[in-house]
Amino acid sequence: MEGLLGVQNLRRAGWIGIVFLCRHVGGTPVSDGGVETDRASYFSLEEMDALDEPFEPWCEWVVRRVLRDEHRVIPEADNPYHPRLAFL
Repeated sequence: MEGLLGVQNLRRAGWIGIVFLCRHVGGTPVSDGGVETDRASYFSLEEMDALDEPFEPWCEWVVRRVLRDEHRVIPEADNPYHPRLAFL
C-alpha cells in the first residue's frame, strides 16, 4: 500500500468510499464470483478508452486521475500505536 488517496461521501446515504493507492506485487486479479464484481483485470487508459461497456462513474473518475498521475497520496504517518496504520 502506497498511501491513502482520499475519503468520499457516496451517493447512498451513510456510505463512504475510502480509497488507497496500492501496487500490484504478484498474482492475477480474480472476480469474487459476481457478489461485487463479475470480472477483475488491469487496464491502461488506452484499454479503458477502447472498451464499449460502462464504468461506475465515481470509480472511473478516480482511476483516470490515478492513471494520469493527477493525484496526491497521504503517506502513512509515524504511528505510536503500531501495528495499526495511520494516515493523518
